[in-house]
Amino acid sequence: MACHHRLRQYGPDCGLVGIFNWNNLFGLTHELLNEYTSLFTSTAVPFSAFVTSRHRDYTNSLSAIPFCTVETFTWVWFAFTELQARGKHPEIVITDGVSIAYSSSKFVEGLLPECHLTVPSTTL
Repeated sequence: MACHHRLRQYGPDCGLVGIFNWNNLFGLTHELLNEYTSLFTSTAVPFSAFVTSRHRDYTNSLSAIPFCTVETFTWVWFAFTELQARGKHPEIVITDGVSIAYSSSKFVEGLLPECHLTVPSTTL
């Protein structure tokens, strides 16, 4: 079975063995990708910090294969999350602005978050 994405073919589905096949050349484990998701949603760890820590782990373990770049990890993680089953999207989402924020490298004039605030009719 092959997974297909609108931008590329990911190759054989290795999900049953816990590997996300990125481009038929290398894959990342679901465990690693889920670890980043957990860190990102609990402490807002940026991609670059996570990849830097993995580079250090690979160096310390004398790995002959280097860890991927920040750009590659970012692409892989977003592709991985796109393939995950999600429940119904809630009508209202409350965020702290840390985990859900624009990257400073993506900022352009006029880019604003969509915000719908309901002000209570009475105050406490």
